[in-house]
Amino acid sequence: MYQNKLKVLFISFFIILYCLRGAYGFIQEDFSKAVDTLKCQNCDLSNADFTGKKLAGIDIEQSNLSSSKLINADLSILKQEKRNVPSNLQRVNFMDADLSGANLEGAKLNGAYLKRTIFKNANLKDADLSEAIIKDADFDGANLDGTIFPVSFTAQLK
Repeated sequence: MYQNKLKVLFISFFIILYCLRGAYGFIQEDFSKAVDTLKCQNCDLSNADFTGKKLAGIDIEQSNLSSSKLINADLSILKQEKRNVPSNLQRVNFMDADLSGANLEGAKLNGAYLKRTIFKNANLKDADLSEAIIKDADFDGANLDGTIFPVSFTAQLK
Protein backbone atom coordinates (compact mmCIF):
# COMPACT_ATOMS: atom_id res chain seq x y z
CA MET A 1 0.00 0.00 0.00
CA TYR A 2 2.78 2.43 0.97
CA GLN A 3 4.72 1.61 -2.23
CA ASN A 4 1.65 2.35 -4.40
CA LYS A 5 1.21 5.76 -2.75
CA LEU A 6 4.88 6.50 -3.24
CA LYS A 7 4.64 5.54 -6.93
CA VAL A 8 1.61 7.78 -7.44
CA LEU A 9 3.36 10.67 -5.68
CA PHE A 10 6.52 10.16 -7.74
CA ILE A 11 4.62 10.02 -11.06
CA SER A 12 2.50 13.03 -10.09
CA PHE A 13 5.62 15.04 -9.30
CA PHE A 14 7.10 14.39 -12.76
CA ILE A 15 3.84 15.14 -14.52
CA ILE A 16 3.67 18.51 -12.75
CA LEU A 17 7.32 19.24 -13.61
CA TYR A 18 6.67 18.40 -17.27
CA CYS A 19 3.60 20.66 -17.42
CA LEU A 20 5.47 23.57 -15.84
CA ARG A 21 8.67 23.23 -17.85
CA GLY A 22 8.06 26.47 -19.78
CA ALA A 23 5.88 28.30 -17.30
CA TYR A 24 8.60 30.01 -15.28
CA GLY A 25 11.37 30.35 -17.81
CA PHE A 26 12.42 29.89 -21.38
CA ILE A 27 12.61 26.61 -23.22
CA GLN A 28 16.28 25.74 -23.78
CA GLU A 29 15.68 24.42 -27.32
CA ASP A 30 14.04 27.75 -28.25
CA PHE A 31 16.96 29.72 -26.78
CA SER A 32 19.54 27.65 -28.68
CA LYS A 33 17.52 27.91 -31.89
CA ALA A 34 17.26 31.71 -31.57
CA VAL A 35 20.97 32.20 -30.87
CA ASP A 36 22.30 29.64 -33.35
CA THR A 37 19.98 30.19 -36.34
CA LEU A 38 18.68 33.73 -35.63
CA LYS A 39 15.16 32.43 -36.34
CA CYS A 40 12.64 31.31 -33.74
CA GLN A 41 9.07 32.43 -34.36
CA ASN A 42 6.43 31.75 -31.67
CA CYS A 43 9.11 30.70 -29.19
CA ASP A 44 9.11 30.88 -25.40
CA LEU A 45 12.15 32.95 -24.49
CA SER A 46 10.72 34.41 -21.29
CA ASN A 47 13.33 35.15 -18.62
CA ALA A 48 16.14 34.37 -21.08
CA ASP A 49 19.44 36.24 -20.81
CA PHE A 50 20.67 37.58 -24.16
CA THR A 51 23.02 40.12 -22.55
CA GLY A 52 25.66 41.22 -25.06
CA LYS A 53 24.58 38.72 -27.74
CA LYS A 54 25.08 39.53 -31.44
CA LEU A 55 21.62 38.90 -32.88
CA ALA A 56 21.50 41.31 -35.84
CA GLY A 57 18.80 40.27 -38.31
CA ILE A 58 17.10 37.89 -35.86
CA ASP A 59 13.53 36.76 -36.64
CA ILE A 60 11.61 36.05 -33.42
CA GLU A 61 8.17 37.22 -34.53
CA GLN A 62 5.35 36.51 -32.05
CA SER A 63 7.74 35.11 -29.44
CA ASN A 64 7.51 35.60 -25.68
CA LEU A 65 10.48 37.53 -24.29
CA SER A 66 8.75 38.75 -21.15
CA SER A 67 11.18 39.49 -18.31
CA SER A 68 14.15 38.74 -20.59
CA LYS A 69 17.48 40.55 -20.45
CA LEU A 70 18.78 41.95 -23.72
CA ILE A 71 21.22 44.42 -22.16
CA ASN A 72 23.71 45.65 -24.78
CA ALA A 73 22.41 43.04 -27.25
CA ASP A 74 22.73 43.77 -30.98
CA LEU A 75 19.29 43.46 -32.61
CA SER A 76 20.06 45.85 -35.45
CA ILE A 77 19.97 45.40 -39.22
CA LEU A 78 22.10 42.52 -40.51
CA LYS A 79 24.19 44.05 -43.28
CA GLN A 80 24.83 41.59 -46.08
CA GLU A 81 26.53 42.02 -49.43
CA LYS A 82 23.34 41.99 -51.53
CA ARG A 83 20.72 43.19 -49.03
CA ASN A 84 20.21 44.32 -45.48
CA VAL A 85 17.95 42.29 -43.16
CA PRO A 86 16.21 44.15 -40.31
CA SER A 87 15.53 42.25 -37.10
CA ASN A 88 11.94 40.98 -37.08
CA LEU A 89 10.56 41.61 -33.59
CA GLN A 90 6.96 42.05 -34.70
CA ARG A 91 4.25 41.17 -32.19
CA VAL A 92 6.88 40.08 -29.62
CA ASN A 93 5.94 40.24 -25.95
CA PHE A 94 8.63 42.35 -24.28
CA MET A 95 6.69 42.95 -21.04
CA ASP A 96 9.13 43.70 -18.18
CA ALA A 97 12.11 43.04 -20.49
CA ASP A 98 15.34 45.01 -20.11
CA LEU A 99 16.80 46.27 -23.38
CA SER A 100 19.12 48.85 -21.78
CA GLY A 101 21.88 49.81 -24.18
CA ALA A 102 20.56 47.43 -26.86
CA ASN A 103 21.10 48.29 -30.52
CA LEU A 104 17.68 48.14 -32.21
CA GLU A 105 18.55 50.37 -35.14
CA GLY A 106 16.10 49.70 -37.99
CA ALA A 107 14.37 46.86 -36.09
CA LYS A 108 10.75 46.01 -36.87
CA LEU A 109 8.74 46.07 -33.61
CA ASN A 110 5.31 46.54 -35.21
CA GLY A 111 2.61 45.39 -32.81
CA ALA A 112 5.09 44.51 -30.05
CA TYR A 113 3.84 44.49 -26.44
CA LEU A 114 6.04 46.93 -24.53
CA LYS A 115 4.59 47.14 -21.03
CA ARG A 116 7.20 48.26 -18.46
CA THR A 117 9.93 47.59 -21.03
CA ILE A 118 13.26 49.28 -20.31
CA PHE A 119 15.02 50.96 -23.26
CA LYS A 120 17.48 53.09 -21.25
CA ASN A 121 20.28 54.31 -23.51
CA ALA A 122 19.12 51.95 -26.28
CA ASN A 123 19.55 52.78 -29.97
CA LEU A 124 16.09 52.79 -31.58
CA LYS A 125 17.14 54.90 -34.56
CA ASP A 126 14.77 54.24 -37.49
CA ALA A 127 13.04 51.43 -35.57
CA ASP A 128 9.38 50.77 -36.43
CA LEU A 129 7.14 50.59 -33.36
CA SER A 130 3.93 51.28 -35.27
CA GLU A 131 0.95 49.49 -33.74
CA ALA A 132 3.05 48.61 -30.67
CA ILE A 133 1.32 48.62 -27.31
CA ILE A 134 3.48 50.88 -25.16
CA LYS A 135 2.67 51.33 -21.48
CA ASP A 136 5.03 52.58 -18.76
CA ALA A 137 8.08 51.91 -20.96
CA ASP A 138 11.35 53.67 -20.08
CA PHE A 139 13.04 55.43 -23.01
CA ASP A 140 15.41 57.49 -20.83
CA GLY A 141 18.53 58.38 -22.84
CA ALA A 142 17.44 56.29 -25.85
CA ASN A 143 18.23 57.39 -29.42
CA LEU A 144 14.77 57.85 -30.96
CA ASP A 145 15.86 59.57 -34.20
CA GLY A 146 13.55 58.44 -36.99
CA THR A 147 11.70 56.00 -34.72
CA ILE A 148 8.13 55.36 -35.85
CA PHE A 149 5.74 55.30 -32.89
CA PRO A 150 2.01 54.53 -32.81
CA VAL A 151 -0.09 57.68 -33.27
CA SER A 152 -1.54 57.30 -29.76
CA PHE A 153 1.94 57.19 -28.21
CA THR A 154 3.37 60.03 -30.34
CA ALA A 155 0.89 62.38 -28.67
CA GLN A 156 2.33 61.40 -25.27
CA LEU A 157 5.89 62.29 -26.36
CA LYS A 158 5.01 65.96 -26.98
